[in-house]
Amino acid sequence: MADHSKDFRDDRRRALKLLGGAVGGLILGQYGCSRDDTEPPKNIFAAPPLANAYRFIRIVTPGQGGFPGMRRLTPGVMINEAGEVLFYAEIEGQNAYALFKLTLDFSREIPQVVQTSTVAATGMELPGGQQVRRILTADTNALGHTAFVVDGFAKNNGKNVVEQAPTLYLHDRDQRIERVLGFSDGAPQGGSFGAALGDVDLSDENNILVVSSFATEAGETEQGVFHLPEAKLSAAQTLIRSGQALRGTAAVNQSFGLIDARDDGHFLLQTHIQDAGMLKAAPGVSNAVLFQGNATAPPGAGRMLTGAGLLGMDQLGPGELLLGPRAGISATGAWVEHYGEASDDKDQHQVLFYSDGSDIHRIAETGSGITAFSAPVLSGNGQMFFMQINEQDNPGMELKVTNGANTQTILARGQEVDGRKISTLMHGYHSEQADSKGRVVVYAEFDDEPALLLGFPV
Repeated sequence: MADHSKDFRDDRRRALKLLGGAVGGLILGQYGCSRDDTEPPKNIFAAPPLANAYRFIRIVTPGQGGFPGMRRLTPGVMINEAGEVLFYAEIEGQNAYALFKLTLDFSREIPQVVQTSTVAATGMELPGGQQVRRILTADTNALGHTAFVVDGFAKNNGKNVVEQAPTLYLHDRDQRIERVLGFSDGAPQGGSFGAALGDVDLSDENNILVVSSFATEAGETEQGVFHLPEAKLSAAQTLIRSGQALRGTAAVNQSFGLIDARDDGHFLLQTHIQDAGMLKAAPGVSNAVLFQGNATAPPGAGRMLTGAGLLGMDQLGPGELLLGPRAGISATGAWVEHYGEASDDKDQHQVLFYSDGSDIHRIAETGSGITAFSAPVLSGNGQMFFMQINEQDNPGMELKVTNGANTQTILARGQEVDGRKISTLMHGYHSEQADSKGRVVVYAEFDDEPALLLGFPV
């Protein structure tokens, strides 16, 4: 962990690195509006009023019982509508990690941990004989189920000597694990799935969206986004694939990154594009833009939300998409674009855009003492949580919530939780960090000791 006795500049630089250089988004209210200052701000979220205050409690600390071998926490944490919190942690062993789960009782005035379990961990044997090496990505839903991707080893004469390609599994609330998809499984429209799996999203109906490489019947390797209704490989559909032209442009899809979806099938996808004429001449050149689609629509249907400078479409956001696109209710979404290059001495200029399902709103940007934002987290009730990093240590790092019309700070660097001052905050590493009740989970450090915090309205 960091040495927090250093000055805040070093602390802020560390935070930016942990945030992925400057990823994410922010909504503070309508940006650049010509309205009268006496006019109340427009609520483009259609979200409920904010709570009067938030209370935060520590729910996980290193060395806590119930989590076998846990040594160190990471900022990767999720909360679902089933009252469960899932998080990644380093465990005993060489390069060993686990995905843990705890169940909370929210019927009490102060929520209590009532159960703990392990979803997956390095060394665990999964159905099919694969032994976990790394946990690559995961998502959870309101049923208490978890979809996760691991790579590992298969046993050969009793020894783990055969390296396996990444495999997708579904873990249900009864601790049962089912293999969903892996290398060489049959892909839609012929061919087979390849040796690389990307991001995954799990809906409350157990519908899965997954980014995966695949081999065509002609033997060519491509990448696509696949929809697996009820987590069934037999019903898999290809939603979008590399090499496809973007409607109304001279660009084609080259590869795909993060994906985030809602239960109605609406999703936001990071895609890297290339000019069609450059595909063979410059295969290494790509640009990140944001694609909006729906799993229930015809394959390839959708629209671009960013990339005006690349695609020549004025109605889009002009910058390059940063990691962290987030899908909200009623086909809404939020993302951040950036201009320039990030370094320890000069950060990227960031601009937040929000789509209400039809129009794209330019919301906020860095400058005037604001250095960076974390990835936004959209709750099930339309509110948004985000973290803001400021130039000065006053408070330096702030966790905020907004309903589109009003914004308030609910946690900040220097604030006390259980009698100890927070030295570092991390939020936005996963889209599932807030539920429909306004409860939020966040990673924090107190001097050199990390903890996972639960915040709830009071």
